Amino acid sequence: MNDKEYQRAFSKGVEFLENKNYKKAQKLLAECYLEKKNFRTNFFLFQACYGQGDFKEARRLGKEYLTEYLSDNKKLDLLILAGMMAEDVIGTYKLYSHFRKYMNTTEKKHFFELIKDEESKIDVKRTLELKKSLLYCGSFPRMRQRRVLQDSYSLPLADFREVAPKILCDKNVHQFIKVSILDDLRQVEDSREAPYLFVDDKLYQIKPSELHVFEETKLFSALKYQIISEQNDNNDLLRWNEIKLKLSLLYPFEEKFIGNFRKVKELLMLENMQNYSDADQNLARKLEKLLVEWSG
Repeated sequence: MNDKEYQRAFSKGVEFLENKNYKKAQKLLAECYLEKKNFRTNFFLFQACYGQGDFKEARRLGKEYLTEYLSDNKKLDLLILAGMMAEDVIGTYKLYSHFRKYMNTTEKKHFFELIKDEESKIDVKRTLELKKSLLYCGSFPRMRQRRVLQDSYSLPLADFREVAPKILCDKNVHQFIKVSILDDLRQVEDSREAPYLFVDDKLYQIKPSELHVFEETKLFSALKYQIISEQNDNNDLLRWNEIKLKLSLLYPFEEKFIGNFRKVKELLMLENMQNYSDADQNLARKLEKLLVEWSG
């Protein structure tokens, strides 16, 4: 698409949008956005998706230029509504927890009430079904556990917070599910103490709101830099993604359990295992097993 064709398609897309022909607007503006990504086109496409009822795509687009949406309260209104209508209630609360620290009292009240108003419209029967599925998540096969987790994000926050702690100490729930829920509770600033069944099969009392951000530790940064920089083929990112997943299984005690950089690198990559204790080797093999189960 040359510049002239782009301008023609863009103008026509905007015209369709103004005439509320959202389907045609979405098609043309999506083509323009693929050609030239910028916030202006993003927001026009966002509006087309929103008008078309494609709320999940609208929400995804908004996250690509989150800073710009956060700087305009009217646009943020739409992004929050898109998230709620896409049934990502927990994701919307996580977004609110992220931006509320930058807002004044009036703005905080406005956006919180907007979320609560949409939350009040959630079907009670559906909520009960989702709570039951999440509560008995451990009785399902691994693939269904993943679906249950995703479905649970459409629960009202109070209901999610009610059931989530019970999942954290369920030995039959996959560790990746527990790690995800623990981080969700951290992001919504849940300050209650909850029992957490770690990969060493011990229960720890944890306050999610006091936990660190997984990707902001020195260990994470150093490991990522070395693994990616030392690879000489196209598998560097694939290798790092595998290592990152294993490391996340150790959250929030990753630095406590294998804080030595060389040690964590070799154990997560199953290298020079003979140099480590039986306990370390067993932990490394357990992480490998959990990853295979999750990927299978």
